[in-house]
Amino acid sequence: MPTFQLSTGGPGFAFEWDLGADRARLSNRRTGALVWSGSLLPLFDLVDSSGGRHAIKVTADPQGSEIAGNEARISLRGDPFGHGRLHVAWAGDSVRIAALEMTWTTAQVPRIRALYFGSGILDPDQRAAAPTLDDASWPDWRAEGFCVASAKTNPIQSFFRSWDFGRADIALGSFGPSMGTPYAAAFPRPVYAAGLGGRHGWICLGAGGIPDAALTLQVRSRSGRLEWLHREDLWDGPAGRTRRWENPLWAAWSGQAWSAYRDYFRLFPPAAPKTPSQAKSFWGTWGDFRLDRFDLRAAVDRAVDEMEADLICIDDPWESGKGSGRPDPKRFPRFAEDIAHAHERAIGIGLWMPLAWISDYTAAGLTRDDLLLSRDGTPVRSNWAVDPREADASHFCLDPSSERSRRFLRDRTQRLVTDYRPTLLKVDFGYGVPGPDACAPRDPALRGERLAWTLTQIIAEAAHALDPAITLLYYSIHPLWDRIVDQCALDDLGDAGVHEASGHGQWSIWAALAGERGLPLLASSGYHWEADPDNLLNSAVLGAPGANLPSRLADGSPLPAVNLARRRALFRWHRRNPRWEPLWLDSSPGHLELEPVTRNWGRLERFDGHDAPALTALALREPGVGVLAEPALCGLKWSGRWILLAQGEAGIFDAAATALIPLDAGFLALPRSSPPTAVRVVRADRDDPFDDWSWSDGKVHVMVSRKLAGEPILGLLLEG
Repeated sequence: MPTFQLSTGGPGFAFEWDLGADRARLSNRRTGALVWSGSLLPLFDLVDSSGGRHAIKVTADPQGSEIAGNEARISLRGDPFGHGRLHVAWAGDSVRIAALEMTWTTAQVPRIRALYFGSGILDPDQRAAAPTLDDASWPDWRAEGFCVASAKTNPIQSFFRSWDFGRADIALGSFGPSMGTPYAAAFPRPVYAAGLGGRHGWICLGAGGIPDAALTLQVRSRSGRLEWLHREDLWDGPAGRTRRWENPLWAAWSGQAWSAYRDYFRLFPPAAPKTPSQAKSFWGTWGDFRLDRFDLRAAVDRAVDEMEADLICIDDPWESGKGSGRPDPKRFPRFAEDIAHAHERAIGIGLWMPLAWISDYTAAGLTRDDLLLSRDGTPVRSNWAVDPREADASHFCLDPSSERSRRFLRDRTQRLVTDYRPTLLKVDFGYGVPGPDACAPRDPALRGERLAWTLTQIIAEAAHALDPAITLLYYSIHPLWDRIVDQCALDDLGDAGVHEASGHGQWSIWAALAGERGLPLLASSGYHWEADPDNLLNSAVLGAPGANLPSRLADGSPLPAVNLARRRALFRWHRRNPRWEPLWLDSSPGHLELEPVTRNWGRLERFDGHDAPALTALALREPGVGVLAEPALCGLKWSGRWILLAQGEAGIFDAAATALIPLDAGFLALPRSSPPTAVRVVRADRDDPFDDWSWSDGKVHVMVSRKLAGEPILGLLLEG
């Protein structure tokens, strides 16, 4: 069988795959160092008619295979169970398995327990050294380390040396806790891909479509593989002897893990463009609701009077029961009146809803036939932790195979849109469903990762049918979700624990992947006001701010006015263009020795009629080594922490108005194409002249005293 080698440009990598031996490798052309190695032909974990398990590694058959141009059509042998075909295509720094097809030839069609990429059969010598007797196969993808965006939390961590995981299963899709992964709630999942690499480069390998199986990165010791968990030994699979998987494995590579993820995402066709109106900012009630404070009318007034947010998002647990879509009469006896009050005050409404959960299915007009069931026909229940010892807090799960379930979701969504006229729906807990080990939709086409996607699609289509302008908010950073989701949320940093500032920074680095595609972001807050100034710096770069902060401090005292003013400033002046790219400065997208970290960084946007992107937002912490010499800053200098936001379609150096939000006392020397005609101190209720500025050497020089920095000002506005 011939070997083919991809000749790549860009950073300079060589990808080779010896199909006969099924040995693939990615190396750095400049250093000659190995980046990654492993196999790419599939391995099946099959169960025969008597219940016996078989690990079947398919091999390439020279007979009937052909390689021409940038495509290969490979004949496969899966003895003794069948044969198949593999369609591979490559271009530039990427390779795609576009289709996998297997035909089973045994008397009884085997059932697929799992499908693996990056796996091989252990020989007798290797079996003797294996730590388990349960698996005849073993992962074979090898690299210096792994990168899974926000794989664990508290502190949030994305990079792992090759031995750090040990024996771990890291969910890449919607089955987090149920698949044995370290808990990591929502953002940025599903990512459907994992990175492998190190000092010499990275490769990102993942699904090219939404799998009809649960997708997991399995790490065993220092080796990894991707698992498509079907468990058709528990649930009947599709009828017929031939199975086909469209786009089961795509890969892209680059010098950094972040850019390898970006290049993998670039392989997907773009969704319909989003609009600035879908980049909603909101004040969320979860900050108070989680502390059992349920004064909704006061929350509405606070959002209007103190925040200037686009909307107030009414979060869990506003419902009488999970999934009911009806208000809890004890917590919210005047819910309809409070919603009407919000409309009178001209602030938008956001409503939280669970994706799959239903607490009282009979009250919803549903039966057991509309739910996910266990093997014995018992309806399964689940909660955010997927913990059976919390069964009293668990909920039943909808099966979208049932037309009655689909109709219930449509009717509930449209009733909420009609009754309350929300401008945003926040869909949640797509990860709070048991995986294929416990249950599966009756329709095989809706299984695995397609379960959460299908439920979200039903809700999105129902909402948009009544209100095309409504925003559907979810957590996935993957471009496949752009088709049905209007805005991606960073969640609320509860997972970061006491590490909110570093967690928000790391999440912001991964969120920047959405900017190139123009997917609006909601840069949410943490739970603690102490970390908020640092979080605001990142939110200013990302776009629309969101907050799930409490309305009072932990001791019950009022919030400091200066904290409220800074939040209000970002709600007023944030960038709404959903399409942008990051300027890292001395921030880092991360590597094996350093988690992604935000220091000084910015936002670049492109405007019609201009060849170069404009710098429209800057988050400035203390200047780092070399930052002041960065050409993109045009000689800008500063001390203290600042947020700079251009207003309108221009950069901060030539915008008709630029907002400056100081977080400390300090100075700023901002280059401008012309001197400002006015500089004003902006407060919540008025603007005052600002005199402590001057113009020289093509820069406006601004000095903020300790006294002014401690006052509740929104910031300074440079005009003209």
